[in-house]
Amino acid sequence: MPKAGVFDPAAPNTETVGCALAKADRAYRASVGEILSGLGLHVGQERVLAELFREDGLRSGELALRLGIVAATATKMLSRMETSGLIVRQPDPDDARCGRILLTEKGRSLESPLKKLRAENEEKLLAGLDDEERRELVRLLGHVRRNLENNGAEE
Repeated sequence: MPKAGVFDPAAPNTETVGCALAKADRAYRASVGEILSGLGLHVGQERVLAELFREDGLRSGELALRLGIVAATATKMLSRMETSGLIVRQPDPDDARCGRILLTEKGRSLESPLKKLRAENEEKLLAGLDDEERRELVRLLGHVRRNLENNGAEE
């Protein structure tokens, strides 16, 4: 019998935290995908745009780092976005080995609609949670992420 307060994945009618998190992620990505498709975007591209709205002209490596993705994934995503006319890639005047990512007029025009859709989706996502519960959820998810990034090592 497990100790009080200890999660028992073998207990009937319970699922592991990992399984619950994976299911929530799938549902979230499906919800976001549905919203973004109305703007002609794919999941993940809104995050690229959000970073460029904050700081246009990022180097592709810096963008990948901010998004927490590998360079190859960023390259593929940026190619698709360039083909769609959302961004352009230009050589970095300070370092010819690097490129800068710049929003096009079409990409910039999505800033307001994306902010509105993001706020609406956030309310849908967090419906029924008060402000304190929302802050606690963000804190707990951050803790889980850090555990995984550090392979469980204490900070």
